[in-house]
Amino acid sequence: MTPGGPIFVTARFRSGSTLIWNLLRQVKGLTTYYEPCHDNLLAHIQADTPVQDSHRCVASYWDEYKPLVEELPALHRHEFGVTDLLLEAADEWPGLEKYIGALIERSPERPVLQFNRMDFRLPWLKARFPNATTIHLFRNPRDQWHSMTRGLPEDRRPHPDENAYDLVLWAVALSGSFPFLLGPHIDHSYKRHYLLWRLSYLMGRRLSDLSLSFDEDFCRHPETGTARLLAVAGATEMDAAVLIPFVEAPSPLSRPSLPLAGEFARMEDECDALLEQLGLVERFGLAPLAQIRRDHGSAWTPFEQTALAETARLGSRTFSTMRSKYIDIVRRLRELGVNARNVELALQRTERELTEWKTTLGS
Repeated sequence: MTPGGPIFVTARFRSGSTLIWNLLRQVKGLTTYYEPCHDNLLAHIQADTPVQDSHRCVASYWDEYKPLVEELPALHRHEFGVTDLLLEAADEWPGLEKYIGALIERSPERPVLQFNRMDFRLPWLKARFPNATTIHLFRNPRDQWHSMTRGLPEDRRPHPDENAYDLVLWAVALSGSFPFLLGPHIDHSYKRHYLLWRLSYLMGRRLSDLSLSFDEDFCRHPETGTARLLAVAGATEMDAAVLIPFVEAPSPLSRPSLPLAGEFARMEDECDALLEQLGLVERFGLAPLAQIRRDHGSAWTPFEQTALAETARLGSRTFSTMRSKYIDIVRRLRELGVNARNVELALQRTERELTEWKTTLGS
């Protein structure tokens, strides 16, 4: 690794993090790793998963990993993307620390790690890698939700059980720490999204070296955002104008007739009031969660009593949905004439992995 310390980018899904990663990819002297904690990273690298249409000016996500392809299976674990999504400064996860450390040490240039699964682990990350520079990116939560759910049928987008971009999986995985992510009060998927967005925003703003708005710093004023990004990355000699062609505001999103702006505002007010009651608006990211929960115990208790049953229900439903999708994929492959035995073996392996995952959720 070259001098300067690693750069960590933290953001939630559909917030513009691929843009930030791609902008830093254009900077000489940086090696940029895309979503290193993705639970299916190894499969994506092996398959060379193609680029999404919405990720403009990107040819491939995985090139930087190719020199490490022989080492990664011994370092990466799918658990990095689905369990222990909250880590505080004193917590231990030697495997994750070793993996991130290996990417940093083996990088031929100053490493950039672009994370979408690290926002609630920032206290741990900063404690383990104190010389790193952390860049936080956020997006308007309403636009972000529309982007996450636009692939769903119109009438399913508000449904609280829809798992768009692992929204339900995150709620289940974090229910031990944030039991309020589950329960009958979550009667619209936007509420669950907004609660996670708000907590991520609070943590990111408090623990990053630079916080950037996708909307203000890139869609509306790209010259400002690119200049700030280059400055914190130490690339002061590079002209920010070179990066402007890589920045393109997303096309207007198709929005359903409901919720209207007033309905969004009502749900946001409800969620903000809840987080305020729980002591998280004032102290999340600044004090240990256990201390916050002790100091506001009466506000937390009602959610703790209902979260366990809801975790079991959502975990089983999500498992069943995922299994059905894999079976449908096998059916389609058979229709295309793919060797049935190989498909069957692949399905069996997948079912074993899903069963292990279900067991992990249940524990």
